[in-house]
Amino acid sequence: MNIHKLIGRLSLGGLLFSLTFSVFAGNSVQINLRGNLLGSRPCDIAASDGKNTISVNFGDMVIRYITGNNFGQPVPYKITCPPGSDTTIVLSFSGTTVPGQADALATNNKDLGIRFQYSLGGTSNFARLNTKFVTFDSKNQLPVITAYPRIYNSNLSAVKTGTFTSTITLRADYP
Repeated sequence: MNIHKLIGRLSLGGLLFSLTFSVFAGNSVQINLRGNLLGSRPCDIAASDGKNTISVNFGDMVIRYITGNNFGQPVPYKITCPPGSDTTIVLSFSGTTVPGQADALATNNKDLGIRFQYSLGGTSNFARLNTKFVTFDSKNQLPVITAYPRIYNSNLSAVKTGTFTSTITLRADYP
């Protein structure tokens, strides 16, 4: 008769769980799982309207007028922390970049990218994607984020017209 056995191990160093499962004696595979336990998130990030998805609509734009510094649209988000909390917050964007442009989100139109400018304390910069771009305190005002379209083809007559779309993730971390 076959022996079925399940062995579970918990290593508290780095909260690493290892499970070894054998259906038949002498046949096993190790699975490593990893996680980070928090008592609770210090703050919540969401769209300004409380939904889980932020929508930015650029409307109609004439290609020859897109400079990368106009047609900016606000990114309507909010971060809600418990009253009286003093939490350090770090923001980052995760998304596919325009080739060779670390600060521009690729769209379904290969000639069009989106850059994100953040303003905080009188200073404005364009955010690099896929890395942390701003750190601030929850007691202070949120950075204002504005999305700007930019054409990445010097031959404007070759730029494809029509609807464009893209997706990016705005993440809040609490170091």
